[in-house]
Amino acid sequence: MVQYKIAVMQPYFFPYGGYYRLMAATDMFVIYDCVQFARRGRVHRSRIPETQSGRPPKWLTLPLAKAPRETRICDLRFAQDAKSRLAQTFKQFGLSSAASTPLRQKVCNLLEKPEGTVVDVLHDSLRLMRDACEFDCDIRRSSSLEIAPDVKGEARVIKIVQSFGGRTYINSPGGVDLYSAATFADAELRLRFLDPYAGAIQNMLQAVFTMKIEDIRNDIVTSIGCSSLR
Repeated sequence: MVQYKIAVMQPYFFPYGGYYRLMAATDMFVIYDCVQFARRGRVHRSRIPETQSGRPPKWLTLPLAKAPRETRICDLRFAQDAKSRLAQTFKQFGLSSAASTPLRQKVCNLLEKPEGTVVDVLHDSLRLMRDACEFDCDIRRSSSLEIAPDVKGEARVIKIVQSFGGRTYINSPGGVDLYSAATFADAELRLRFLDPYAGAIQNMLQAVFTMKIEDIRNDIVTSIGCSSLR
C-alpha cells in the first residue's frame, strides 16, 4: 500500500529552515488555517536575526486589519494601508535593493504588493519556496474541507489527513507530546515525527536574500530525518 504522506501545519511567515522540511518530506502540505489565529504566534511575524553580534533580532510583521480574538487564520485580512507599510518596512530592512535573483524579486513583489487575504499571501510564499527548492508536494488548505468546529485537536488533524487521502501523518518534533500513535493507528494512520532540526537557517526570508537556493535546499533536505513515535 502506498503510504501517502501528509503534513498539517499553520502557515508561518518565512520561519526557520526546519519548518520547510515538512514540504520536503511529504506528498501534501496542508495549511492549517481553519483554527484560531494566535496573536503572539508566527503566522504574521517573521523573526529576523541581526547579523551583528550582540544585537537583538528584528521582527517583520504583516499589517493586519483589526479582528475579533476568535478569528480563524483563514479569515484574517490585511490593514487598508498594508502595502505602503510593507514597502516602507522592506526599505528599512534593505530587502528591495537586494532583489538580485528571480526568487528574491518574486518575494519582494509578493510582500510589497500583497493581494488577496493573508492566507493567500502565506500560501504563495510557501509555493514560491516549494518551487524554488523543487519539492514534489501539493499544497492545500484545511479550510477547504469545512470540518465541523466541534471536531478539535488531534481528532481534527486526523479528519484532515483522512479527508485528503493520507496514510501517514508527519509532524514537526515539537508535536511529540500532542499526539498518540495508538489513536492514529485506530484511524488506520501512521504517525511519524521529524527529528530535531540540525540545519543553519534561522530565518528563511533572511536566507533567501543571503544564500544560494541550492544551499537552502541542501540545508533542508539533509536535515529531514524522520522517526516513528515510541
